[in-house]
Amino acid sequence: MRIISAKMHPKRSLFPKYILTVIILLWVVTGRLCGGCNSRTEQKKFIIGFSQSGEADEWRKSMWEDMKRELSFHPEMKILYRETNDNSEKQISQVKELLTHHIDVLIISASEAAPLTPIVEKVYDSGIPVIVIDRKIASEKFTNHVGADNLQIGEMAGDYLARILKGKGRILEITGKPTSSPAIERSLGFANSIKHFPHIKISKTINGEWLESNANRILMQNPGILDSVDAVFAHNDVMGLGAYQALLELKKKKLPIVGVDALPAPAIGLKSIQTGKLVASILYPTGGKEAIRNAALLEKHKMLPKQTTLQTMVVDSTNVLTMLMQTSKIAAQQQDIERQAEMLTAQKKIYHSQQTFIYLLVSLLLLFLIVSLLLFYSRKLNRRINQELVLKNKDISRQSEQLVVMSKKAEEASEAKLNFFTKISHEFRTPLTLILSPTEDLLTNGKLPPEIKTGLNFIKKNAFRLLRLVNQLMDLRQVEFGKIRLHVSEQDVVAFCNEIILSFSAIAQKRNIDCRFITQHRSYLMWFDADILEKILFNLLSNAFKFTLDGGSILLELTVDSMQQELKFSVKDTGIGMTKQEQEKIFDLFFRANNEVVNSSGVGLNLTKELVEIHHGRILLNSQKNVGSDFSLTFPLNKNAYTNEERADHIILRDELKNLENIYTTELMPDAKNEANILVDINKNLTDKATMLIIEDNKDLQKLLQSQLQSDFEVVVEGNGRDGFNKAFDIIPDLILCDIMLPGMDGLLICRQLKKDIRTTHIPIILLTGKASEVQHLDGLKSYANAYIAKPFSMTVLKQTIETMMYNYKRVKEHYTSIGNYSYVPQEIENPPKNIGTPLTNKAPKKKSDRRFTSEFISIVEHSLHDEAFSVESICQQMNISKVQLYRKVKSLLNVNVNEYIVNARIQKAKYYLENEDLPIGDIAFKTGFTSAAYFSTVFKSKTGSTPKEYKRLSQGRG
Repeated sequence: MRIISAKMHPKRSLFPKYILTVIILLWVVTGRLCGGCNSRTEQKKFIIGFSQSGEADEWRKSMWEDMKRELSFHPEMKILYRETNDNSEKQISQVKELLTHHIDVLIISASEAAPLTPIVEKVYDSGIPVIVIDRKIASEKFTNHVGADNLQIGEMAGDYLARILKGKGRILEITGKPTSSPAIERSLGFANSIKHFPHIKISKTINGEWLESNANRILMQNPGILDSVDAVFAHNDVMGLGAYQALLELKKKKLPIVGVDALPAPAIGLKSIQTGKLVASILYPTGGKEAIRNAALLEKHKMLPKQTTLQTMVVDSTNVLTMLMQTSKIAAQQQDIERQAEMLTAQKKIYHSQQTFIYLLVSLLLLFLIVSLLLFYSRKLNRRINQELVLKNKDISRQSEQLVVMSKKAEEASEAKLNFFTKISHEFRTPLTLILSPTEDLLTNGKLPPEIKTGLNFIKKNAFRLLRLVNQLMDLRQVEFGKIRLHVSEQDVVAFCNEIILSFSAIAQKRNIDCRFITQHRSYLMWFDADILEKILFNLLSNAFKFTLDGGSILLELTVDSMQQELKFSVKDTGIGMTKQEQEKIFDLFFRANNEVVNSSGVGLNLTKELVEIHHGRILLNSQKNVGSDFSLTFPLNKNAYTNEERADHIILRDELKNLENIYTTELMPDAKNEANILVDINKNLTDKATMLIIEDNKDLQKLLQSQLQSDFEVVVEGNGRDGFNKAFDIIPDLILCDIMLPGMDGLLICRQLKKDIRTTHIPIILLTGKASEVQHLDGLKSYANAYIAKPFSMTVLKQTIETMMYNYKRVKEHYTSIGNYSYVPQEIENPPKNIGTPLTNKAPKKKSDRRFTSEFISIVEHSLHDEAFSVESICQQMNISKVQLYRKVKSLLNVNVNEYIVNARIQKAKYYLENEDLPIGDIAFKTGFTSAAYFSTVFKSKTGSTPKEYKRLSQGRG
């Protein structure tokens, strides 16, 4: 049938593509235009970090105003301002914070020199230029210093006061912070100047800390200071005004006061000189303008001098008016500049908005033209599309009719498949019934021997297991095709659970398992499907018995949640439990957990989950490894949870309970004979029989193999791959039968590892497996297995394979033994014999690992025969092998006892000396490791039938 795609016609699909292309184009153009308008504002700024020591005084404010005034000429710059209120610790933290903003240059006015030096050096060492303004630091690690010469300022103040005092008088000096560089340098310059005038003295020095209030407070508290001086030198104007205010308040005579700064601010600086409060002030420029200019040079990557010195002068009544006029004019010009800048900004905004409007208008016009063209095109295209749609509708109608026919055929095929599975399941059940019926009849015969009954129990148990698998697979198919219908009726769920738990009582009693049903209700009516719930509980309980060891406990608990209107079942066991990874997959079809009990199909729990969901319930699992598992089931109590079709008016009688009981419990039933008596105690002393190690996880197959082979072998059984691998090294068996699918370690890996180890490489290994394909057979042989037998196998074939393998193995032993009985030749044995046979061909050389072991053993014995202290322990130590492994390996390869081999070798060596060397009997005894000549003669005679002297006489006579 031809299927027509619902995809649009190629020509029709062009229309939306055109519209999308136009919209993207307009968006790009508009975005680029608008982006161009803002390109200047979006360009990267040159970031300046400015750390100001404080802004409480007018001089600091004037510095910040000078900076802002200069920044108006540099729109590409951005300044980050931080003020510290003369707190050094705060200033250090603010500098660190400025560094996080990725500043390009740091301008700093340090509150104190010493505390700020380390952080300034750190910034400078990181590659960021540093401009120090006004106050210096105690280091030369900075890019540029902007400020007046404070030494010069101090000298100018001293010269001026000496002039107005006419070379004679006492001066009060009011200093700034003693730790700040301006205060230190101004005091030093002032003192240097006064030295030139011997009649002028600095009678008193007080610390005003740059503040007017501090200077005034100290003088008010010590009025006598002002009585003993003729003039005052204050390190800044505000402290000078503090002294002037103290003179007024104390009603002292007016003294000439000289300050520093000469700011154009109201009420201080120049105004104070004009009003006569200060006789003079030394001009101290702020340097704000110069600092910004130097930063601009750094932005252009130009070099700066280490020092930018600001010019200064004395301002007094002779030039104060000129200074005031100049500052007023500068302030007015700055205001004009700021107003013009604001006007320019406003004009730019108007220009950009008009430009954007024009661009949008042009774009809309272009869009209108394009859409008009597309509409015209689409109208023409739609006519063509409508015609195609009419044809497609006809095709779709025809396809719908075909789909109806196909769905009917698919339904018939599903029904036929289900019928096939139903019939094939009945075909399985018929021969299984024919097997089970006579088997059960035979088991009732008390005259049968125990071994026959054991075999019949195997048949019965596995026939019921096969029947359970057939039933479960049939139920899964019915679930898949939706053929399982829910038929709930109101029944006593407590009696129902009691009946089920009773089915497992015999198993629990024989295995000493505490199996109980726990509930608070004597009886409880609820709506449920007995057949479905029965299969669910039987599956969970049989699963619990399978994974719970003897002496454990299994609980079926029933609780009623009236609030949630739910009935809850809980199946708890103290079994081996599961890991979190296994719990996530345990309900998957055919999943088998990696545990000791792998005799599981992986069908039961998946079917259980499906049946629970059909019954409108939920199933949850809570498990812990080596602790146990808890399966929780929840079903609705209210009958309204089920549809009218799912509810039945009468109780549906069940006639399969006994059948389900047999199916689910027969496999779990232990044998009448205690299993501990069946399995061989591996710790008992070995007999003369050959030892066989069977590594098989299926317990029934373990028992079958042991019962069939224990007459000829000492049989040791292991159900775990890892345990079986370790057991092979413990007992060094003569033959190993090994399954491939094993818990802990698979059979192929076991085979490869044993064949690689020198201690076990000689052991024949037969792989027993259900993997019967040619590729799987080849994988088994590649793992160095001696034989590969697929299940189901004939016991006769297995026995014959074992017999043939042991025969060849015996021939190899005899071959090795004949090699051991050679006539002694005095040469070092470095290479093994080249004619040692193998168990398979008896012609090709044996594996290198066996030859290496034999060669090493013979060589050690040969080189140590002269040592009377030489023993089996010496060989074990040199070969790094246990005594038991050495005995078994030598016995297996040479068919002789280790001590016997050593004695034979010594006798062979003694024969050589007697035949070829003219040595006394005592010397020969000591050269061959015997403690005395008498003991040597006794051993020699027991081995050869003659004394050493007789043997020597006879050999020389022959010679």
